[in-house]
Amino acid sequence: MARRIDPIFGIQTPILFAHRGGAKEAPESTQAGFQHAIDSGTEVLELDVQLTRDEEMVVWHGPKLDNVRLAIDDNSRTRTNVNEYDWGELKDKAWVMHPENGETLQTVPQHPSRLLLTLEEFLAMYPNAKLTVEMKEHFTPTHLDRFIDILNNGSPDRVKVVASSRNETLLNVFREKTGGRFATNLPLYSLMKSRVSAAFGTLRNQFLYNRAFELPHPRLLAPRTMIEQVRDATGCSYIFLTHIPLVKALDAEKGSPSADALFEILDRGVDGIMTDRPSRVRQLMNEWIHFRSPSV
Repeated sequence: MARRIDPIFGIQTPILFAHRGGAKEAPESTQAGFQHAIDSGTEVLELDVQLTRDEEMVVWHGPKLDNVRLAIDDNSRTRTNVNEYDWGELKDKAWVMHPENGETLQTVPQHPSRLLLTLEEFLAMYPNAKLTVEMKEHFTPTHLDRFIDILNNGSPDRVKVVASSRNETLLNVFREKTGGRFATNLPLYSLMKSRVSAAFGTLRNQFLYNRAFELPHPRLLAPRTMIEQVRDATGCSYIFLTHIPLVKALDAEKGSPSADALFEILDRGVDGIMTDRPSRVRQLMNEWIHFRSPSV
């Protein structure tokens, strides 16, 4: 399939997404991580939003804080998840480890670029970045009004996809409250149904405008025929190289993914690649675009 202008992001495919800001190459979900992603040529930043105990919206995949140095109780920690802390206990007191430079919780630099951020702080910090934002497991419809207010106050046009991996009801309410202004993903159960529809060739008959198919990388789960049908139905397909349940990551190790593995995925005609290694994937995507990609 030829490259195209992505109908959600309005830029040429394939698009590079930095998962958590590039969680294998830099401290995830931090200013340091997101800046690394931008400097690496990332086109879209992916971030997750968790709720603290007092319901502050924090940029964090979590929920565990295993790789976070805390100014409190870090010698004998009794609480493990972000939702067990009030934001006042974490604000300016929680620094994220770099994944591959030998740091321990005791040696993480207490630098402002390593701090946990609220969603509002992040949006102010990166006013021009294109974004996809996932609401994590503790979100309910009661949290949506404030979430939407934060997005509206932070230049909502750059937030292109709002996601929830398991909560279709939450996304339905979100779409109603926003009038379908944001694209949304398909949670796991809907993806499974779509895979069955694709096998029978009927997925292309659905109306998938402003729906983002965030798919695992194995060809069995995201074959070219499915990606073609999503495109025919005006949807978009973004492939995750990262670990998900029962699917091993393609970008877990230094030097990964391999060129052959990534090129095979790009050859399927996907609209984007989500990775924890944006620097490595940017290099390979540029090679694919130069040597192998079909014309627009």
